[in-house]
Amino acid sequence: MRPPLTQDDIYAILSSDEQFMDVLRSIAAVFDGSWCVFGGQVRNRIWDVASNAPQPHTSTDIDVGIFMPHDETVETTVLAALFSSSPHFEWDVENFGISHLENGDEPYDDLEDSLRKQLMTVMSVGATLTTDGELALISPLGFDDLISCVVRPTPIILANPERISLITKAITTKQWREKWPNLQVML
Repeated sequence: MRPPLTQDDIYAILSSDEQFMDVLRSIAAVFDGSWCVFGGQVRNRIWDVASNAPQPHTSTDIDVGIFMPHDETVETTVLAALFSSSPHFEWDVENFGISHLENGDEPYDDLEDSLRKQLMTVMSVGATLTTDGELALISPLGFDDLISCVVRPTPIILANPERISLITKAITTKQWREKWPNLQVML
């Protein structure tokens, strides 16, 4: 049986994945503000290792969070630049600086606060690059659920239980239980 993953393992897994690092470099080349890759690109890589998946569960869908309050056009600009530079990916850019409006939340303070208010704790881990081009992780709710293959709502979602159905929908439509049999769901 594999020993539990650690935070150092997350850094090692992601930083040694050349495709993942290329994705991060692509974003850094077109956007110089506060940003991260989050969601499936991070989660799948870690869950595959944590669950000893026989083959990686790759995806071309890349969720990019940026933080530019009061700028309603930056998503479109960054998205166009990413599609132009790397058209083989399915880019999804979300400006966390204004996404609180769609979610009915109070404004988010910054990128870290925005991650804290995602749907699930495993979506609250973001990867970015330092100014030196090194991998940096942002995880305001910690790494425990990510390395343990646990799906749990974030505190803001627990306070809004009508949104929990979005979690069960994601688990079902994306077939997470089939891909990662050791998945634990704590709703």
